[in-house]
Amino acid sequence: MIEEARLAARPGDVLFKSGGGMWGVLAANFSTRDRTYGHVGVVAETAEGVVVIHAGGDPASRQGRVMASPFDEFLGASNRAALYRPRLDGARTGLLLAYAGAAAERKTPFDTGFSLDTEEALYCTELVWRALSAASGADAVPGKSERGGRTYIALDDLQASPLLAPLWRSASLQAAR
Repeated sequence: MIEEARLAARPGDVLFKSGGGMWGVLAANFSTRDRTYGHVGVVAETAEGVVVIHAGGDPASRQGRVMASPFDEFLGASNRAALYRPRLDGARTGLLLAYAGAAAERKTPFDTGFSLDTEEALYCTELVWRALSAASGADAVPGKSERGGRTYIALDDLQASPLLAPLWRSASLQAAR
């Protein structure tokens, strides 16, 4: 089914996946409505092929950053995935990709504080939110979560964005291998 996802994906699409180890479980548990997914990124096309730009790595060791991973590698050991298409025209999709690509090129550090106050460091949903917001000119996730007096963007907050339309969903990627 990874092949099916890759064939359905277009540059600018938003790809959610399950798994991601300890950090994926933690991220999924910060969602309040749907805890299916633990990580997210933006599909892009480079000279090396189809990639997913995402904020990942090992944030505990301060090695996390925004990066571009090959599509199949990004889905890796995931057993579920979903693809959402932004409700943006071609020019605005280009702005989304430019924002995400620039963050990857700068190797923007992973935001271990999960703060929305600055763009100096980004976590996975924050990267996608900022890219969508920059492209649309409006807040792409008006319904953000709060916990302990702090506002953050959970994976299910991002899924509920009025700028994203569900396109493809897989119940089990492992069965297709």
